[in-house]
Amino acid sequence: MSKGSLMKGTLIMAASGLVIKLIGFIFKIVLARVLKEEGFAIYNISYSVYGPILMLFVSGIPVAISQISAEERGKNGAANTGIFTTMLAFNAFFGFLLAGLFVLAARPLGLLLLGDAQTILPLMGIAPAIFFAAMLAVFRGYYQGLQQMMPTAVSQIVEQIIRVGGGLALVMVLIEAGPGYGAMGVTLAAGAGGFAGWMVLVGYYLRWRKTGFLAKPGGGWIQPGIVKRVLKLAIPVTIGALAISLMQFLDATIIPLRLVSMGFTREQANNFFGGFGMANSLVTFPTILSTAISVNLIPAIAKTSVSAPELTRYRIGQAVRWGGIVSFPASVGLFLLAEPLSILVFATKMAILPLQVLSWSVILISLQGVTTGIIQGLGKTYLPARHLLIGGIFNGIINYLLTPILGIRGAAMGTIGGYLVSLLGNLRDLGQLTGFRQVWRISLPTIFATAGMGLIVYIARYWVGICQLPLVQQVGVTVLAGVVSYFLLLLFLGGITWKEIKSLLLLDRLFGNKR
Repeated sequence: MSKGSLMKGTLIMAASGLVIKLIGFIFKIVLARVLKEEGFAIYNISYSVYGPILMLFVSGIPVAISQISAEERGKNGAANTGIFTTMLAFNAFFGFLLAGLFVLAARPLGLLLLGDAQTILPLMGIAPAIFFAAMLAVFRGYYQGLQQMMPTAVSQIVEQIIRVGGGLALVMVLIEAGPGYGAMGVTLAAGAGGFAGWMVLVGYYLRWRKTGFLAKPGGGWIQPGIVKRVLKLAIPVTIGALAISLMQFLDATIIPLRLVSMGFTREQANNFFGGFGMANSLVTFPTILSTAISVNLIPAIAKTSVSAPELTRYRIGQAVRWGGIVSFPASVGLFLLAEPLSILVFATKMAILPLQVLSWSVILISLQGVTTGIIQGLGKTYLPARHLLIGGIFNGIINYLLTPILGIRGAAMGTIGGYLVSLLGNLRDLGQLTGFRQVWRISLPTIFATAGMGLIVYIARYWVGICQLPLVQQVGVTVLAGVVSYFLLLLFLGGITWKEIKSLLLLDRLFGNKR
């Protein structure tokens, strides 16, 4: 892949990812207002079961197909569609099988595992989305191997629009029958969105076959050896993705039950867990920026890790520094503005307590994501997966032990603990692999600038409260004061330069050769 095509593909995927996250974020805000706490909890619980199934298809398999198809194209000078057709048949079979099993298992899953009969219908509604996720994985992985990122980006945006639009429409119609029916409308819409995204990719395929861009299968339409190659590459990546879903699944199964053990009713426990899910929606949003910054660095590290270790360490330092520049102020801002943001965004106070704790996970999630990408770029894909699995176990243990003592704040501390364990493991391996052990020294200007910003935000919030401004204006003025003060302090302390600010839109220069 040339430098130009790499940059173009990176920018396309980063832009589409930002659009998708924005649409999804707004969707969750509206959904939380319509479903209320109990309905939103049922939706989150149902999706926590869907998550691990989804990861089987959308994490490792596209990456493996992309890598193999790119290798074949480099060897033969043409795209071998036998890779595509083989994996399409494989995923179609197992996608259909898992979708059918999900329908049959919805009742025992809802009653025995999740302990809530209202989750049965949403679980059944997820089945079509499983099949279409399997289809989408093959198409997207194959196109990415051809260095064609636009089909994936367009299909993801179309999928998200249909999912969100259809979900809201179905929720409005079904919510009167109960929160379980409303949540089912959202899960059914996920299948509709998957179908729409799949149709976009099929359209690209038919057009490219007609123009001759795609070659005929080399070695036959079905090549059993391809499946083995794909699975060998996909399994480590999938394990890492499953670990995150494991944390979400443990949250959904442990937290409500442990809250009930404290004496709360199931409805009250669902309300608390709904607020926990709302807080998580706010927490994950700032991590988009750090992910977008680091994604362009990963192939550069893979290229220079052996030939230029000093340059590799420099680039690692830049990735960590920029991850901190984004995540540190986001954590402090969410902590200080937890109450007004919860009321303004979700029209409820149930998200305040978990958000005050979860806000600090922004730092951990961002740095964990950056270090995971770096280690994967070094070719050690199994190491981050192992740390995430250990972190997921810690998350479950902390949830189980602390939730009955601290309530929903104890559950939030489980998330903190899980990501902290994973990040510490990544940092240890990063030091052993590259000799890079300067994470906190690099972050010192950011930490001091964030502390100063936090003080100014606290004062600004106190002042706007005295002035009795409307809530929207209170949040707007406070956030503006925080953003301006943070970047001025960061410039003063040397955490960022004017040259770097001007280079933000040219990531290849920012993370290019050492000056």
